[in-house]
Order: sequence, then C-alpha cells, then structure tokens
Amino acid sequence: MINALIITAGGLDSLLTIKLMERTKIPFRVVHFDIGLTHNKAIVAGLRISKYFGLENLIKNSIEIEKFDVAKEFYTQILNTRDFNDYNACLEYKIFILKKAKEYMQEIGAQFIVTGDVVDQRPLIQGKDALLTTDIQADVENIVFRPLSANLLAPSLLLTSFPKLSQISYDFTGFSQKRIELAKILKIEYTPSISEKQFDKNNTELAMGNKAFEIFEKQKKINISHINRIGLHFKLNSTTRCVIGRTPFESNYLKKFYEKIEKKDFAFSSNTPNFLFGFMYGSLESGIHETLALKIFSAIVSQYKNSPDIQLFDDENLLLGSRVIEPLSQKELEQYVLYSNEMYCPIISLDIQ
Repeated sequence: MINALIITAGGLDSLLTIKLMERTKIPFRVVHFDIGLTHNKAIVAGLRISKYFGLENLIKNSIEIEKFDVAKEFYTQILNTRDFNDYNACLEYKIFILKKAKEYMQEIGAQFIVTGDVVDQRPLIQGKDALLTTDIQADVENIVFRPLSANLLAPSLLLTSFPKLSQISYDFTGFSQKRIELAKILKIEYTPSISEKQFDKNNTELAMGNKAFEIFEKQKKINISHINRIGLHFKLNSTTRCVIGRTPFESNYLKKFYEKIEKKDFAFSSNTPNFLFGFMYGSLESGIHETLALKIFSAIVSQYKNSPDIQLFDDENLLLGSRVIEPLSQKELEQYVLYSNEMYCPIISLDIQ
C-alpha cells in the first residue's frame, strides 16, 4: 500500500525530501507534473518526450517517478483567465499541481502529499502565509507535509498517524547551506539547477526564455498583456512604460516579445556582466521619456558593473549604436517603480489605456 505521494521538480530540495522519506520506511510514490520547461521544445497537446529529460538528478540518485505532462492544461487555464489583476502564475501552478496530486493520491489510495518546499526560499510563493493559501485553495490543508521546513510550520496532524515524520522534520529557510550539508550526509548526487544560480553564465537561462516564450506563443496570440507578466516595470507617465529583464532568462523572454509586438518605441540591452534587455512601450510624448528610460536601465545595469555601454535599438530591432548613460540614483529610481514580478514567475497584467 502506498501511503504518501511525493511531488518532485527534480531539484535539490526534492531530492532531499525523497531521501528523507526513504529513511522513514513509509511507502511512497514520486510524481512529476511537467509544464514543459524541462524539454527542448514546449509541450503541445500533451506531447510526451523523454521521461527523465531535464530531471537527470533523479536518474543519478536511482529515483523512479510517475510523470504527467500537464503543460497544455495549465497554460490553457492560465491564459484563458480574463482577470489577471494580482494573478501570480507560480502560486496558481502550485495550487494546480496540489489539486492534481490530491486527485492522483485518492486514485492510488495514498493518505498524504509530501513536497520539498522551503520556507521563504521565494517569499511570494513559499512564505508561511503563501503555503497556507495554496493548501487551502487546493483543498489539501492538513494532508501536506513539508519536511525541510516542518519545524517552522504549524504542527502537522499527520504526525499522529505517521510519527516517524517527526524524525525528518527540519527548520530550513531560503537557500540555506544546511541543505547542502544534509545532501552530503544523505549521499545525494546533485548538479545545481538554474534557480539556485542567480546568474547562470552559460546559455541555459537564454534557452529557458525560448521555451517559456514558445509555450505562451503557441497558446495565444502575442499581445501587450504578455509583456506584463515578467521583469521590472517602471511608469514614465500615464501612458508610457519601461520594462526591463533582470536575468538572461527574463531578458531573452522580453526580447522575443519586443520582436513580435507591433506598437513599440525603442529597446536597449547590455552584455555586462550578463545579457539584460529592456524596452519602452505605450505612447511616447517626448524625448524626455527616452532619456529617462535609458537612465533607469543604466541604474539597473550599474548594479552589476560601473559605467556600462548600453546598446540602443529602434522599433525595427536595428542597432543604433552604443552609449554610456548616467544612471539614476536609487532614490530617483524608486519613484518610477510600478511593480516587480518574482523571478521566473510571469505574473500580473497591466491595463494599458
């Protein structure tokens, strides 16, 4: 009999969770709900590619999984949502897979779900309140156990029926080094994922930008609402905005949108120290906004390198040349910030009048 269902994304936290559960001797099954970003190409119509593609760490640690391709269902659901205000795609995905896990859990007769969540690793979706919200909205409250942060959360009612779970309860937060130390103790073979490298210096993040864009493009015609789901957004005036990617992933994602959308003004990029890309959109009223957008971009880039050369592109994506732009101060920058989406999470739409 299977008692527990472990949801895995294939990263270190998932591996730690699986290996800890092995120590309890509680029978479990491991599942992976795939939304397409672990594949060379976006999944269309539930296309199944290799079972372990993008999940090589599971193979290294001899972990068998049951895999479900849910890309079409999830992206259709999220893109068909009419009201995107305060809509967090990552939070919705967590709710989505918890619901899927509960369905499968009931199908195989399991009694609870186990996840590798670590409190505050990504505060918007893994803060204590956010975890509680996902459980309530997915209707899995009291049947989810999170061993890596169990000692920081409300005592689980599952401990009554499964007391051995108390033996694998930890108090990890964020990207704690304790996780790495535990991995060594558990003899886990592991290659760090992109999300654990703030800036990946190879092309992996750029490839992820391609994959994410493919998924959205195949589901719905490109329009202005897509731009508002990622990056840093700045309000230049009531009708003119500036959006900037913070990582190669976000930048490549935004660059592809810039190439597709019809109404645009000009774009800017920097390769120091990583590929960052931004552009203006809306109704340009004067050259003042062009200058302001460049100073904002320079302020973002200068956080990584002083006096960077900024490349400028016209609305046809043709290179206009490079310039060194004096950045805004942090205090000046703050007055233009509209919102900042959580890294790797396309969220929140912005209505452009």
